[in-house]
Amino acid sequence: GRNVLDFTTIEPTYRDRFPKHDLTGGYIGDGYPLCVDLPPKMFLRKGAKYKLLGDNPRPQAFEDRQDLLNDPSIKRFVLDIDSPLREKLCNAVGDECQYDVVVTLDSNLEPFGQELLVDEPRVVQVGDIFYEYVRPACVDQFFYSNPMRVTYINRYWHSLCANPKLPVASEA
Repeated sequence: GRNVLDFTTIEPTYRDRFPKHDLTGGYIGDGYPLCVDLPPKMFLRKGAKYKLLGDNPRPQAFEDRQDLLNDPSIKRFVLDIDSPLREKLCNAVGDECQYDVVVTLDSNLEPFGQELLVDEPRVVQVGDIFYEYVRPACVDQFFYSNPMRVTYINRYWHSLCANPKLPVASEA
C-alpha cells in the first residue's frame, strides 16, 4: 500500500553525502578509521570478513547496474587453486569444501596469483561458490586534497570526483 501520512519517496541514489551530526555533538563515524588509512590488501589481512553468496555472484552490500547483472562478458575473480585465501574459504575436509556462512581471517595471508593485481575485490569465486568481501567499517572524508575525476563508462557522463588515495580512483 501507499503511506498517506508521509508520501516522501526515499531514493538511495540521491542520498545526501555531507557529514551528519550525531546526538552528542560529534559526527556519525567518529571513532572509525579513515578508509584511506586502511592497509593495502586489507582483504588478505587478519580480521577480513567474507560472506557466503552461494551460487549467486551478485554482491549484497553493493548494487550493480541492471544491464550488468546477467552480462556473460563480466569476468569473475576466480581464486587460484593454490591460493591461501581459497584454502581458507574452501575449508576442505578431504577433497570436499565445507563452506562457512561467514569467514573471518585469523591471520594475514600472502597474496597469490591474481590477488597481487587486486586492490579490493567485491566478490571472489571458489569453485562454483561465491563469497562477498566485507570491507571493515571506515569513514570517507567529504573533502580531500588533489581530487581525481573518475568516469563510469562515458567520459562526459556519470563522472564524479574521487580520492586518489582510495582504490576507486587509483590507476588500474
